Amino acid sequence: MFFVLVFISVTIWLAILSIYLFKYKHLIDVTKNIPSPPALPIIGHGHYFIGKTPDQYIVQIMDFMETHGRTIKIWLGPELNMIMSDIKDVEMILSTTRFNDKAGEYKMLEPWLQEGLLVSRGRKWHKRRKVITPAFHFKILDQFIEVFDKESRILLKNLKKESEMQTKHGFDIYNWINLCTLDTICESAMGVSINAQTNADSEYVRAVKT
Repeated sequence: MFFVLVFISVTIWLAILSIYLFKYKHLIDVTKNIPSPPALPIIGHGHYFIGKTPDQYIVQIMDFMETHGRTIKIWLGPELNMIMSDIKDVEMILSTTRFNDKAGEYKMLEPWLQEGLLVSRGRKWHKRRKVITPAFHFKILDQFIEVFDKESRILLKNLKKESEMQTKHGFDIYNWINLCTLDTICESAMGVSINAQTNADSEYVRAVKT
């Protein structure tokens, strides 16, 4: 009975591995010459990141790059991630619309945002991006420099206060950046000052968070 169970388990694992290799054969073939750390079947490189915090992920990836090169591949289960810090590789990717498909996580936003600029891809994204590009011309942005400067100075004051309170440990600047961005966008694009950075508990800020 024991040997039968072992045989069934091995058969199942081999079947899963075969399906995995067949489904991802093309990806495996085209990326076979791209360096990567040693990987395990099915889970790929996932075991390197288990139990680690986001900042430790970055340290781990930097260690990989020091060992294997500035452009590497990381498999997280069935998901292939290309990580690059070589400016020539980055330029090649960013200078073409061939590789501007959004990650799978963006699909979760489609029921809410439909296929707007944020989640659209390919030709649709390129066409819509082309329409709004004039709105981000430097001459138009020039008129908002005072707004950018004012809100940035408020941000720096808030960060200074926070750093003085946190003498022993670092602190998360995420919320402060969010508030600064909110103030800047509302005042420049909508012409409304909501003072999110000086009143982080205002009704509007709470509504945005919700």
